[in-house]
Amino acid sequence: EHFYDERIYEKFIANNGEITISELNIKIELKKKRDLPQILEMMNKFDTLSYPWLENKKLKFIPVASS
Repeated sequence: EHFYDERIYEKFIANNGEITISELNIKIELKKKRDLPQILEMMNKFDTLSYPWLENKKLKFIPVASS
């Protein structure tokens, strides 16, 4: 909650990973970083929500072992 825009980008958006889109979900695999546990904890609060602007798909944030 205390990060500014550029810091959010560095910690979250610039984290290399993969995105897989299926019929029901959008799976976002994030590579291991120091702040990944906090990011996953925050984002997993929203894993039951469907997003109308994403064709009612759910977002799933998943850590991957490689860095």
